[in-house]
Amino acid sequence: MADQVKSPTSVATKWALIYTLFSVILTYAFDAMGLAQESPVRYLSMALLIAFILLTQKEYRDVQGGFITFGKAFSVGFRFAVFAGLLGALFVFLYTKVLAPDVFARSLDKAESDMIEKGMTDEQVETAMNITRNYGQIIGAFFAAIGTAVIGAIVSLIGAAIFKKERSPYDFDDAVVATDKIDPTA
Repeated sequence: MADQVKSPTSVATKWALIYTLFSVILTYAFDAMGLAQESPVRYLSMALLIAFILLTQKEYRDVQGGFITFGKAFSVGFRFAVFAGLLGALFVFLYTKVLAPDVFARSLDKAESDMIEKGMTDEQVETAMNITRNYGQIIGAFFAAIGTAVIGAIVSLIGAAIFKKERSPYDFDDAVVATDKIDPTA
């Protein structure tokens, strides 16, 4: 039982937890540096997501003895993206609601000024701001989860094409061949 194969869910969950930890650290670092949400540095988060999906797929291929089908590679990458999206959504909600409500307040101010710049009427701005104040954090968390899953699906497809390495009929497991007691005269 020491050679028990890891499930794709356990590999994906492990990497999703590590990714979420990195994302939390990155979020607080960006906030401490005073970087705006529109800053190009936000693409660092996307690069991190891509890297972690690929690391998840590579580890699962490695624990499978260096072989993985396209479907399994996609599956483990997509599982990572879903788990990371759910954990990220939970963090986004807690961060904007409890941990750093000032971040949400700043985004509300920016959204309001953007609406005024676009020429929206006072009534339209007030209606939109009421909806955003009441549901903004939940909507943000929801779209964080969905966005991560969609981007993760795309990256997982690409990663699956990169990491796919199926066994040929000539690739035998040494342990199975060594213990095979087939009588050739039968």
